[in-house]
Amino acid sequence: MDLKVPSVSLPGIEKYLEGNIQQRKHIFKKAEEMASEMNAPIVGPLVGNFLRVMCAISSAKKILELGSSIGYSTLWFADAVGENGKVIYTDLDSKNAAIAKSLASEANLQHRIEYHIGDALAYLDNSTDQYDIIFIDLDKSLYLDALEKALPKLKDGGLLIADNTLWAGRVRWDYIDENTEVIKKYNQIVSTYAMLLTTIIPLRDGITISLKKSDQ
Repeated sequence: MDLKVPSVSLPGIEKYLEGNIQQRKHIFKKAEEMASEMNAPIVGPLVGNFLRVMCAISSAKKILELGSSIGYSTLWFADAVGENGKVIYTDLDSKNAAIAKSLASEANLQHRIEYHIGDALAYLDNSTDQYDIIFIDLDKSLYLDALEKALPKLKDGGLLIADNTLWAGRVRWDYIDENTEVIKKYNQIVSTYAMLLTTIIPLRDGITISLKKSDQ
């Protein structure tokens, strides 16, 4: 979920990049406007489109979101998984879920989404499924817990994607607050873990994407 701080990326570059996805569907623009009015955290169109591309490239059919807010990233994933795909939405707030359901229904994507209102990590603990993509976008203090719980539930060849991993640039400074330390530790672990192939992309507030190797 986005911080209400300036982006790490150069504003002019982001403006150029967004200009190349102006033809995105109306439902995404509506969700962006709603998020702005509500001051709700969303990943934004650049990251949303990136998630859709990652989903399409990997032919993902089962996706778990850990933290979904008003379901903006959910829409991008649901748009990409196809008629036989499924996206699991998780959020603590029933009001967020109601908005997410309304947006998905308007986009005629509601049949591709399963909603869970409650603790995302508890859902993951109780799930017996394997996922093609797990997207981490919950409270930053929980990222290490999410990593530990998510890896066994991620298919070999699956993608683990985490948002806000440049943390408004704080990761490059000597910040000592808890959230910054957790994000720095998360990036360090996934970048050196033998079973993962990882890159950090400086798109908006940073996206860390890890491929779970199938040869371990």
